[in-house]
Amino acid sequence: MKWYEFSIHPVTLRVSGWSDGLLVESNFTGAWEQITDIGNTMLFPNEKRLISSSLQSLQQTIPELIRHTVQTFAIDQYRLLRLAALSTHAQQLCLNNPMLYWLWSRTIDLEAIETAADLDTHPLLLKQHQLFLNLLGEGAADWVKKQPKAALKVLHKVTLESGDYRELEAIYHLFSDESFYQARLFPRLYPYLEYNLLNCTISNLWRLNIRREYDELPVTEKKIYRSKSLTEIGVMIHDIRRMSALFDDGDPLKKIKRASSFKELTQLHDAVVENFNRHQHTYLKKLIFPIPPILGNQQIEPITTGYELLREGETMNHCVASYESKVMEGTSYIYRINEPERATLELGLDRSHPYISQIRGKFNATVQQATVDSIETWINNKYNE
Repeated sequence: MKWYEFSIHPVTLRVSGWSDGLLVESNFTGAWEQITDIGNTMLFPNEKRLISSSLQSLQQTIPELIRHTVQTFAIDQYRLLRLAALSTHAQQLCLNNPMLYWLWSRTIDLEAIETAADLDTHPLLLKQHQLFLNLLGEGAADWVKKQPKAALKVLHKVTLESGDYRELEAIYHLFSDESFYQARLFPRLYPYLEYNLLNCTISNLWRLNIRREYDELPVTEKKIYRSKSLTEIGVMIHDIRRMSALFDDGDPLKKIKRASSFKELTQLHDAVVENFNRHQHTYLKKLIFPIPPILGNQQIEPITTGYELLREGETMNHCVASYESKVMEGTSYIYRINEPERATLELGLDRSHPYISQIRGKFNATVQQATVDSIETWINNKYNE
């Protein structure tokens, strides 16, 4: 068995390669002892200078697709990799439905597993919707029990923003707690999950026929579903309803129902944003926001007044001006991104630790991965100063 040894002060670890099951031993007590859990930054440090040649060689033994999938989770990375290294069935589930794979992995006691023979893979031979129901058990929400295949597709559509415990547990409760499923209609109660919940909500429109307020909505036809992301449509519908309610612009649902294409929905969204900004102009000009948790620089500038927030929304053609209440409450902080591309950043706080809530380009466009990476590096460097 080949070991890859590396140190991250004050711990020295050695890890076997992928083909040997990624066993981990530590010499913390002076002798090598097997351990069953390590911090995520051990295998994938945030700073490149911490990646030794030995660690780099270890990373290269892990299949690229598995590595990229697991790195979207901010927790349990070693657990997910270890189980995938022990079973080809686990590997398949990891790639096919990462969220379901994570739920299954949480049921495994790593301390009881030394070799692949110790891992019970029989649950992985079930149909995925059956595995999903088994993992939820009696706690599964009624809508999941009635249509488990459709619920599984919703789970598969969920995208992770932070991948931390809070987000993953909340997504889990979305399928196991009926009251939380109802609360999805009020995402302001769960600002850190807003886009995931919207994603699930809009998915449900097609997958579960839970139409309710959006019954027979033309923009949710399958042709739109194929060409546009669920989150994009969900965000625009949510924005239109939220901003219309703020300045009493009539029933927005009637206008939404008249939108027969994604283009028409976008035009409606932009018109509502423009109307909202016009109504908010006098009020916002007087606001001074709380000091942001991280000071900016030439590339990333904090928005500190209502007037700056209004101008950012007008320049970028999105609804960031409607976030003024969240900024005044200190639950969100808005930044103007100048490089590597023009964008708007919303930072949230998790127990005083800043995290990316969302990043949007002009017209709510998705930004490049390089932009996300540069902002994450900026946050980590500033927070650790």
